[in-house]
Order: sequence, then structure tokens, then C-alpha cells
Amino acid sequence: MDYIDRKFQDYLHRGQGYIRYKNWDRAINELQQAVNLKPLHLEALTELADTYRQRWHQVKAKYDHDKLFNNMKGLDYVYMDGFDVPQSDGDWKRI
Repeated sequence: MDYIDRKFQDYLHRGQGYIRYKNWDRAINELQQAVNLKPLHLEALTELADTYRQRWHQVKAKYDHDKLFNNMKGLDYVYMDGFDVPQSDGDWKRI
């Protein structure tokens, strides 16, 4: 395993650990670092999008909603055939 792979795994595992403790801010920071190293890694991308969703449900910040939407939209282009995202009014929209 080379240096980049080790760093990626470290960021991903730390992010997942922070998720277990619902520390959304630190989880997002770690997962964003993982995604920066491997921008098309499905697990890192989905963990990051889901963490933004969790934080959005907690604080209802527009920034989190926008980041969630953009991350999920990027996932759709790469891996999926569409999915539902929360809207600011509480409804869900298929993209």
C-alpha cells in the first residue's frame, strides 16, 4: 500500500469513527480529505454525502443542504441512476 492509499484509509476510518459518535463537523473534515485524495471513491463519497445529510437534519443549515445536494448530484453522474434528496421545505426531490 503506498503513501496516498494509507493516508486515504486513515482519513476514511477517522471520518467513520466520528460518524459513530455523531461528530458531524469532524467527520466531514476527515471525509473531505479522503475525497480530495480519491475523488471517485464510492464509499468516501457516499459517507460524505450522508454526513452532510445527518448534519442538515440536526441544524437545518442551507450550506449543508447545498453540499449534500452537490455531493449526491456528483454521485449520480458517476455511479447511480438517480436518488432522492431533501429539500429545504422538508420534502424530497428525485434527481
